[in-house]
Amino acid sequence: MANPVVFSHKVSVKLDDNNFLLWRPQVLSAIRGHRLSEYISNSVQPPPKFLTNDDRLNGIVNPRFSEWEVQDQVLYSWLLSSMFDGILTRIVGAKTSTQVWHTLEVYFVTQTSAKIDFFTNQLQMCKKGGLSINEYLLRIKALVYRLGSVGHRVTVKEHISAIFKGHPSDYDTFIISVNSRNTDYTVAEIESLLLFQEHRMDSNHKDLDSVNLTTNRTPRGRGNSPPMSNSSTDLKQQSFPVKGGRGFWNPYVVAPRSTGVLAPLGSVPLGSNRTMQTLAFASGTKPVCQLCSRTGHIASRCYQRFNIEFPGVGAANVGSQSINIATAESLPDDAWYPDSGATTHCTADVNNFTQQTPYQGTDQVHMGDGTSITIQNVGKATFFTPYTSKPLTLNRMLHVPHITNNLISVSQFFADNNAFFEFYLNHYLVKDQASKAVLMEGQLSHGLYVIQPSQI
Repeated sequence: MANPVVFSHKVSVKLDDNNFLLWRPQVLSAIRGHRLSEYISNSVQPPPKFLTNDDRLNGIVNPRFSEWEVQDQVLYSWLLSSMFDGILTRIVGAKTSTQVWHTLEVYFVTQTSAKIDFFTNQLQMCKKGGLSINEYLLRIKALVYRLGSVGHRVTVKEHISAIFKGHPSDYDTFIISVNSRNTDYTVAEIESLLLFQEHRMDSNHKDLDSVNLTTNRTPRGRGNSPPMSNSSTDLKQQSFPVKGGRGFWNPYVVAPRSTGVLAPLGSVPLGSNRTMQTLAFASGTKPVCQLCSRTGHIASRCYQRFNIEFPGVGAANVGSQSINIATAESLPDDAWYPDSGATTHCTADVNNFTQQTPYQGTDQVHMGDGTSITIQNVGKATFFTPYTSKPLTLNRMLHVPHITNNLISVSQFFADNNAFFEFYLNHYLVKDQASKAVLMEGQLSHGLYVIQPSQI
C-alpha cells in the first residue's frame, strides 16, 4: 500500500461564514499541488470496495479502495482542521472529502448570491444623512470591500455613483460640476474634493452662525436673565431616569414634547420602585462629565474613562442644573444609541419592529420630572449589517412613542446576540463573543457612540 499524502502545513485563513472566497483558493491550491483533485470531484468515483460478490461475502476489501479510503480520510481530517466550529456544524453527515467539498460549495454559492444582492442594495440605499463626509466615505468603502469579498467587483464608476447618490441636495452644484468634466476622476480624487467641499461648507456655516450670534446678543445686568437669541428657549429641567452604570453612556438627548431639553439617556425600568437618579447639565457653555462630575468635558473624553479602579461619581452629585439651546423644537432622530445603563431596548417608531404585540401591562417609563410615558407595544427587531449574514436581534424591545431617541441596551444586546461592544476613543466595534469576528462598527459623533440607520 502506498503511503498517503500528509498535509503538514496549516491553513492561514480558517473558514468562517464570511471568507469562503479567500479560503477556497488557498485550500484548492494545496489539494491540486498534491494531485488529489479527484478526492473532491463528484465526477470521479472511488474504486469499488469489493471486486466480487465472493469478496463481499468473505469481507475481502479491494486494496485500491483501502488506499483510496486512507488518503481520503487524511484529506477529510485536514479540511475539517481548516474550519471554525460554526462551519463544522454545516457539514454534519458528510463522510468523505467529496461530500464535504460539495456541501460547502452549495452552501456558500447560495450565500454569496444572497450577500451580493444584500450588499448591492445597501450600497444603493446608503445615504449621508447626519454622517460626516469621512464617515460616509468609509461606509461606502466598507460596502464596496464587502462586495469584493464575495466575488463581485465594483467599478470605479459605480463606486463614485454610489457616493454621489447618497448626498443631500446641498451638494448638487458640486456633483454637476464634477460630472461635467470630460476625463474621469478616480475614487481618491472624488474623496479629496468632497472633504474639501465639506470644509468650505462648514466654514460658511460658522461664519453665518457668528453673524447671527452678534445680531441677537443683548446687554445683561446683574440679576437679569441670560441673553438669548430670538430662536432660543428657556429650558426647564427634565431627564430620563438613569442608573449609576459604567462603560458607555449617552451625554444627552433632546427630550420629547418640544421642550428643547437636553437630558441624559438611561435605563427604562419596568415595575421598579427603587430610587432613580437624574442628571442635567450646567447652565452656561461647559458640559458636566457624567463619570467624574467635573465640568468642561464629557464622559467620552474623560481621563478616567478607561480607569477600571475609578468608582465613578453618582449622578445625584452633579446638581440640579440646565442648559440653553437655540431651538424650541425636538429634533427627530432615526439613529440608535447603545447605552450601558439601559435595561431594555426602546424605540418611538413602531416601524422599527419586525414583530410586536400590544402591551397589556401597567408598567410605564418614568421621566425625571415625575411624569410617566405609556408603553404601547412590545416585541423584537432583527437587522443585518455588511459584516455578517447572521441577523442581529433586539428582543424585549419597547415601543414608547414619546421617547425621542432609540436606545439599545448593551447588556440586553449581549444576551440577545452573544455579542459585545468594544468602545474606543473615536469609534466602536461589535464583536461575536465566540469567534471575535466583527459584526458591526461605528463612529463617535458629537460625544456619542451612534448607530446610523444606514449601518443596519
